[in-house]
Amino acid sequence: MEQCPWSLEVGTGLWNLVPSLVKRYFDQSWPESLEHHPSLATLWNESFISKMCAQFPFKGIQIEEEFSLMDHKIYRSTYTPGKDVTWGPTRFYRGEYLLQNKNTKMVYPLRSGLPTFTRHPIFPPTFDHVVVTPKYDGSLVNILFIPLQHPYCKLLKEWFPGDRNEFGLFLVGSKQKLVMDSHLRKKFNSVLRFKSFNTFISSYDSYFEDQDCLKTLHFEMMTEADSTELNVYYPENFFKFIGCTTFTKDDRRFALAKPSDARAIPQKTFQTKDACEAYLEELHDQFLKGDTLCEPEGCVLYFWDAQGCLVDIVKKKFPEYLAVVNPDKYPKQYQETLTNPLLAERFQKIRKLKKDLDTSVLKKAIHEFLKKDTKDRKEFALYLEENRFKIQEFQTQLDEIAEKARMKARNIRQELFLNYPYIQKTIANIFRPLGEIVDEE
Repeated sequence: MEQCPWSLEVGTGLWNLVPSLVKRYFDQSWPESLEHHPSLATLWNESFISKMCAQFPFKGIQIEEEFSLMDHKIYRSTYTPGKDVTWGPTRFYRGEYLLQNKNTKMVYPLRSGLPTFTRHPIFPPTFDHVVVTPKYDGSLVNILFIPLQHPYCKLLKEWFPGDRNEFGLFLVGSKQKLVMDSHLRKKFNSVLRFKSFNTFISSYDSYFEDQDCLKTLHFEMMTEADSTELNVYYPENFFKFIGCTTFTKDDRRFALAKPSDARAIPQKTFQTKDACEAYLEELHDQFLKGDTLCEPEGCVLYFWDAQGCLVDIVKKKFPEYLAVVNPDKYPKQYQETLTNPLLAERFQKIRKLKKDLDTSVLKKAIHEFLKKDTKDRKEFALYLEENRFKIQEFQTQLDEIAEKARMKARNIRQELFLNYPYIQKTIANIFRPLGEIVDEE
């Protein structure tokens, strides 16, 4: 024990090596600034792929061969959905693509994506300024630009038809795909609104003049069509240009869209934590008041140091969005959002739920049931007893409707007694608070 203070004798001794491994893992110094995070290609070339992956949490990242092109292989890095890791030597692995020479075994970055967000919305200890942008709930579009004079261009244009112009080759991809699936590309083309891709991409010609570097242009794509994957409802199709990542074998730099860029994402800059937090509170208040210019998901915070290096990227999500995504975890906020017409219309899941909560048939059936003429409460009680199975049938239907809204249904039999002989009042109370959600005809 004196020679190895981290060694523990537990049971059969199987735990002897675990503490030392844990200590070695946490003793590693990860780069504090995102600007200095290495690419997976660099990490791969420094060690075996298994050793590289072992630097992340268990099964934190996955490296898969995607294409085999003559004497090259293309690998895609990803993570298990919902289990993105933020602890490790780099946070640049979300949809990163790597190119390996089969002969030399050397690995090079092919496409850079955006880094994963910090899991907990906290401010870094030091920063020069922070830029706040809306967090759109769309589909991430990564457009890889390969300059005409770049050595990759000749190789890739033989295998990927892609889009091209006088500057080079463009591979229109998604968060995870180097080239979009056909169904997503159709959606992308529909959002272009009759514009050709060349017309669309020509708005960013200034980014393509440098013929020495690969670049990834990052867009958020919002569609008006209902989606089971997204939570926020958008009444029209549109793009927002987030920014551009420029990278070579040894260097990578992300820059937010310039305000003058077409479709540039809105930005607000602050020098202090207090000023930024005050703005976030004001923005949330405006959202609660129904301001449609406020994004329901929340904001993204980009922190920079005095040298212009990107320190961190943090998501700040509004509680109403979190509640709609996970009602079981935030039941109180979910019910408040569900019953607030200013907020409910902003979320696709709630809009769909309201369509599914059809109470008209049950209301009509109960109304017909209550039209029976009874002279007093005693006779009414006998009528209810004779029809107890019908009332139970009504209750079952109401329970099913209420369950969809994650609400507790009213006791129909009790409401019939309490509100006798007023039919409209009885029905109103039976369907409260569902009536606050369902659109009345």
